[in-house]
Amino acid sequence: MDPLEFLRTYDDGDDDDDEHILFLFVLLMDEYFECNMKPRPCRTSGLQGHAYMLEILSGHPARCFQMFRMEVHVFINLCERLKGLGLKDSRYLTVQEQQIIRPPDFNIVPPEIRNNDKFYPFFKNCVGAIDGTHIHAYVPSSNQIPYRGRKSDTTQNILAVCSFDMRFSYVLAGWEGSVNDSRVLMETIFNDSMQFPTPPEGKYYLVDSRYANMSTFLAPHRGVWYHLQDYRGRRGQVRGPKELFNYRHSSLRNVIERCFRILKKRFPILKLMSSYDVDMQAQIVVACCTIHNFICDEARLDRLFNEYENENVGLEEDESASTSTPHVPADVRVTQDKIRLMNGVHDSITNELWNNFHRG
Repeated sequence: MDPLEFLRTYDDGDDDDDEHILFLFVLLMDEYFECNMKPRPCRTSGLQGHAYMLEILSGHPARCFQMFRMEVHVFINLCERLKGLGLKDSRYLTVQEQQIIRPPDFNIVPPEIRNNDKFYPFFKNCVGAIDGTHIHAYVPSSNQIPYRGRKSDTTQNILAVCSFDMRFSYVLAGWEGSVNDSRVLMETIFNDSMQFPTPPEGKYYLVDSRYANMSTFLAPHRGVWYHLQDYRGRRGQVRGPKELFNYRHSSLRNVIERCFRILKKRFPILKLMSSYDVDMQAQIVVACCTIHNFICDEARLDRLFNEYENENVGLEEDESASTSTPHVPADVRVTQDKIRLMNGVHDSITNELWNNFHRG
């Protein structure tokens, strides 16, 4: 009999025997816990190979998510996609991103902007967000110095572009952790072999204050609060046009921060990289971003995407990221005319937002 049902029906006719009832209750609950609730090892399967995979895929969905970081149907679809690319069942696979990471469509206004009056029409020419993040790197002691960032950990600096539907549209991994974020971007956009998706004239990416405000990159105002957590104590209230611009800019750009959070939460290897060579470690980062995009396409109800879907979700600033002054190279292609042009866009959006804010 269930212990609780037993206690509900038990009556020895003695109202003074409460201590006996309590003692009996403790014994029964202890026995019930031992038999039904005591934690047991859950990785006890004696199966291997194909049989083990079938056991996981046909078992509880939570187990598949814990093992493969994705839902059952997404894992099956990923396997079918890889087979369709000519891969065969094998223990050793080399997988390219195969256009799963692809540039955004520069000819459309992203629906996340078009359908939100906080951003449209002010940011109608924005095509994505850019940021850098640091991923743990395993580096031999003889070569660690270039990979040590501000907190002395060995990391690789990752440059990424994402669209507003939380997909990565460009990923560059492998830079040493000590390298300035802005330098990584500048070196990338001026190196044709990097195949950076440069927007057409008039379009731009959102960047934070670690990058320069220049052609195709729109940065926030300096010397003014920027990150969303700065405004939470004031319930989102802004003081002046520059703060309003920064608040809206941060609300839109933080999609890249949310993508990084999902990526690191889904793939624990990015927090503690295994002892592969550094080139392989960079490929692992790109592979994780590729799977991130695949899951985004296949399962928009994925639990991690749902958790970080809201633009106002609490995020901490990436403590490992560089905070040094933006690096603007002395390059003829970065002309003062282009910088002045972007400053004009910067000021125009700031004024339009402020005027609309007062009319509303």
